[in-house]
Amino acid sequence: MENQFHFESSLKQSRKLIIHSTTQRVDEINNHVFTCFAEEWAYSSSFFPSLSEIGEDSITLKIFYHPYLGDECRQIAKNCLYYYNVAYGRDYPRFSSARIIYIPLAIYPSDEEISTCESIKELEKLYVSKIKDDNYIGIEVINSDSVNWYPYQNLVKNRYLLIYPSTKEVDDVNEYSFHHYARKWAYFHSFFPVLSKIQKGKIIIKLYYYDNLRYDLRQIDEFCATFYREVFPNLSYSKANFIHVSLTDKIEVNSILKCNSMKELEDLYIDSLNDDDYISNGTTYGVNFISASFNRWNKLLDEGYLKPEYEEKCRSESLIEEVDVKKNNDSIADNSTEEKSIDIQLFMKTGGSQPESGDANAIDKFFKGNLAKSWAMCDGYIPTYTSYSNGVINFDLVTDPRCTGLYWISLCNHIANHYKEHVKLLKDATHFKVEHFIANDIIGFMVNANDTDNFNKYNDRVQATYASLPLKPEATHYGKITSNTKSFKELVIL
Repeated sequence: MENQFHFESSLKQSRKLIIHSTTQRVDEINNHVFTCFAEEWAYSSSFFPSLSEIGEDSITLKIFYHPYLGDECRQIAKNCLYYYNVAYGRDYPRFSSARIIYIPLAIYPSDEEISTCESIKELEKLYVSKIKDDNYIGIEVINSDSVNWYPYQNLVKNRYLLIYPSTKEVDDVNEYSFHHYARKWAYFHSFFPVLSKIQKGKIIIKLYYYDNLRYDLRQIDEFCATFYREVFPNLSYSKANFIHVSLTDKIEVNSILKCNSMKELEDLYIDSLNDDDYISNGTTYGVNFISASFNRWNKLLDEGYLKPEYEEKCRSESLIEEVDVKKNNDSIADNSTEEKSIDIQLFMKTGGSQPESGDANAIDKFFKGNLAKSWAMCDGYIPTYTSYSNGVINFDLVTDPRCTGLYWISLCNHIANHYKEHVKLLKDATHFKVEHFIANDIIGFMVNANDTDNFNKYNDRVQATYASLPLKPEATHYGKITSNTKSFKELVIL
């Protein structure tokens, strides 16, 4: 049977369709959807659904929406049915048909008004107060066969997420972003963000990216969320909500370069969407505004961090350095000239004997000199011992861009195990507490002892890295020291 759509008479004659009592079960489902989805939709997408009735094999659903959405409200309804099906806690639809009541608003509520609502009932009461008596109400009967119960596979139908009306403030931000960042990121790095809306304490960002970047999406999100605060300091927000737009087909570089505004670039990407491309709404991050973090990611992007060959390039460079050092060590073993022995002291100096007191500098010198220096050279991380108290080893951890694909807590446990095993004064340690700093470039290196030019270059980079470390740690890790049942290399999750 075909879906049936028609307009009812005005609100004045049809108020009973909107305002009536509901059952406890309906209220429970509505509150679940409000907490998980609907409140965010009301803010970011200018609509929200409210379950009205549950029959034996059908439901009645109200959709309140901003008039600019127009006929898109019909696709919104189908997607909302999916989420209500989830709220039932079922894997398959419980209803064979749904009656949808479409309610356009004459005046859409402000963010401040929406923020005061704590339930679907309060939100619905607010929206009803914005409806004029002569508003017409649409009604449609939808059969379950026409609903995509797995909309994540076909969310190009959520095109309404991309057409939210913008303000002059948003347009100004987007135009500056386009000319200085977004167009470059689109053709160099295969993604670009577009500011969609500025709310109290939060912004909404549309992120366009190619599907092959989906595993880097969390990092790109965090970078873009920090980008707007770093480049536009007048924007005040603590959270960023993302609308993700994934493209399967790549766009020609020449087409990107021909775009003269953010709107042209965005329209180019929207027009290139396929029916099965992915559009999602609702990923929200609390934003940690650290300038060094933004600068680090910006530098990594320019170095090709998101390109498939970047990881292999880093591994190859590391292997080359290891081979060079091994060759150098073999050469030095056969040559005892004073010049060579002086050079090798730069790399092979030890940390001396076991420390006899709990002095932090003595323990740190012993541990780094005898063990940890190789981690900075080859693996991209280095600990600095700070104190020991009540069984807890305290140390700072600095990691650089080579140190990726790790569980940080496992890395901290790995280091703590070495402290406990190699420093006699720490043999009774039971826990660790780590302040984690992330560097924007290398923190150590290996070069051939004869290659003084490279030594000076890498040494300058290391000095610059430490000079630019943030004052505050990126994270704090705390845990119990457990014996490693695997070698640390097996903890890597690349």
